[in-house]
Amino acid sequence: MSFLAPSLLAGCAAIGLPILLHFLFKAWYRPLPWAAMDFLRKSLEQTTRRIKFRELVLLMLRCACLLLLAIALARPVMGVLSGSGDRESIDAVLLFDTSYSMGTKDGNATRFEKAKQEALSVIDELPNNSTVQVVGCSDRATVAKFTPTNLDQARSVVKGLTLTGQSSDLGPGLLEAEAALDRVQGVNKEIHIFSDFQRNTFDGGAAAKMNDLKPRARVILTRCVDPAAERTLKNVTITDIKFPDAIPPHAGTRLPFTVLLKNTGRVPVLNVAVTLKVDGQNRQNDQLIDTGLAPEIAPGATFPVTMTAALPRAGYRLLTATVGQPKGDGLAPTSQPDDLATDNRFDRLVLVRQAIRVLIVDGRPDPRDSKDSASHFIRNAVIPVSNAQREEYFVRATTIPVDQLAGERLGDYQLCLLVDVPANADDKPGIPALDTKAVDKLAEFVNNGGGLIIGSGDFVVPSSYNRVLGSAGARLLPFDLGDAVTATAEAPLHPSPDRIANPSFLAKLRGEPFSTMLAEVDVLKAIPAIEAVGSTGTVLARLSDNTAFISTRALGEGEVVFFHTSLDTTWTNWPAKATAYVGTVLYTLTYLTGKTDAGGNRIAGEKLVWVPAESAREYELVRPDGTRMKLPAAVALTPGGKPTIAVSDTAVAGEYQIQAAGLNDDDPPRFAVIPDLRESEVLETLNEADLAAKLGYAPLMHQAGANTDLVEQIRNQREWTVPLLVALFCFLLVEGVWAWYCNRAL
Repeated sequence: MSFLAPSLLAGCAAIGLPILLHFLFKAWYRPLPWAAMDFLRKSLEQTTRRIKFRELVLLMLRCACLLLLAIALARPVMGVLSGSGDRESIDAVLLFDTSYSMGTKDGNATRFEKAKQEALSVIDELPNNSTVQVVGCSDRATVAKFTPTNLDQARSVVKGLTLTGQSSDLGPGLLEAEAALDRVQGVNKEIHIFSDFQRNTFDGGAAAKMNDLKPRARVILTRCVDPAAERTLKNVTITDIKFPDAIPPHAGTRLPFTVLLKNTGRVPVLNVAVTLKVDGQNRQNDQLIDTGLAPEIAPGATFPVTMTAALPRAGYRLLTATVGQPKGDGLAPTSQPDDLATDNRFDRLVLVRQAIRVLIVDGRPDPRDSKDSASHFIRNAVIPVSNAQREEYFVRATTIPVDQLAGERLGDYQLCLLVDVPANADDKPGIPALDTKAVDKLAEFVNNGGGLIIGSGDFVVPSSYNRVLGSAGARLLPFDLGDAVTATAEAPLHPSPDRIANPSFLAKLRGEPFSTMLAEVDVLKAIPAIEAVGSTGTVLARLSDNTAFISTRALGEGEVVFFHTSLDTTWTNWPAKATAYVGTVLYTLTYLTGKTDAGGNRIAGEKLVWVPAESAREYELVRPDGTRMKLPAAVALTPGGKPTIAVSDTAVAGEYQIQAAGLNDDDPPRFAVIPDLRESEVLETLNEADLAAKLGYAPLMHQAGANTDLVEQIRNQREWTVPLLVALFCFLLVEGVWAWYCNRAL
């Protein structure tokens, strides 16, 4: 016999209470000589013996009641002997952890391979007429569809299970396991959980659901981790691919890219080779591939490896970074560089433009001397090269006066700048201002993904801007504007680097050399933001008096950035500080023109959303393994919205494409799906003691590959708590009746 709660056996000590009471309340007699009563002595001795016997029986009954109660609370279990042919049938649910940490190599097999082998053994040992249901679970659950009574089908399903690129959370899987129990009618039910039990496995509601399932089924945990291999676990994770913030990717160039590597294993890793490819090309002589090396990465440390990649064509280009160990004298990665291969590849789609076209709308053009125009400094910051190099530079800037904006095709540009542009013709008589058609085109431009930069100046009247572009008009401004504040040359305002929002695309301005240069900027005039409750804008940088310096607001697919001082030297000497001014402009330009870059980048499990130009056509999803899946027809996700195709089947990391049915487009819509890096951020598993602390009780635990008879032993155990409680009730009845009889006899 064994006990599920042996600590409660300490209650057996309570049997001393009735014994103590028995002796404390024992009748004591003082001898009193009385000759007349001598003849009763013999009768009294006989009566006393009867009373002592009755009290002894009552004491034994009470001790037995307390002993039964303590043993019942300790939940005793006892094995039963029976042949395999006549055992009761079992309704089993096999719950597999399909998160990618289960792909960790433990010795000669992965954890997932061990899990499947253990599951096949469970199926083989099931009694006749048993059923099996299979649930796969990462941070979401899937139920395999087959006939539960067909164990051969169950074996095939288990063998065909595959891992995902998602993180682990047993909560959704336990919910599906509970639903699976409801689909069968038997009384002998089991849930087998096969997992490596990462630290994040029980971060959700899995522990509470485990406790809920205990009364309904026997829950057996199979820990698929080799403790010896875990102590020397070696793993390198690619966490990101970054490119310079001030250089938007453009065709025909070779740009530096930084691949970030993190050692999430237990031991240092040496000589980690990194390869960077563009669109999967493998031709090093065509400069579409580069390699790098990380000499050593300590456990928990991150190491940047910088390489360059050629971007020969415009459009979405797929950057693929992979890691491995050096092979021979070269840097070609091996097929298995560490113990976990899933996070050794990182894909990122980058939007490469043929050229970035910028439209500058000048509110104060000066045809006699362009240096006196409002757009002079901002134009030079957008194209920071000599006149001889401008034809080859990737940014193309067109400058127009305000009255030409309404007739311009804004769809030909990625960025539009309004530089000291009047919002109302009455503000500056004789000076062209924005008209209704121009404002409508600007709103449409931003909503469709364009970037809009607005600079202040003498022609920017706050009340008119609020009425035309602010909350009372097109709602393009991040905030409504207040009356301009002025400072003196003796006590100017300064941008505060420590007040620049972090994170934001301007966060690098907090450090050197930008912070020193910004501190030297004098601002004599600025238009403050009215930061009312409920405003949807964000202040990215502030002046020394806390006035907004740069603010932003997302609108539709695009964004508006507002500079609260002038972009020329009329209100500030900022343009004269080339490092700070040009750096700010280029960071803003890169951010606004690259906002759509993230559109094709996803994490495993996230939806792919795409708006087709021809919604009536049939489309197919091309998975990373090359297989195709027919997609449902495009439907509007919101009332009045555009027909959209949404794809949820993204559990595996890699490149996904959407192709017209039966066709192979050379440049289709593409999506780069990376693994959910939360899974390998800390590769630390829960042992039996950790699981007991998480669950609040010691679970039925089985170590994969060890003690193969343990599951059978657990299955043959029967708990005797209920029979003991019934016996306790019977003893209490007998004790009550006997106590009444004893009192009545006295």
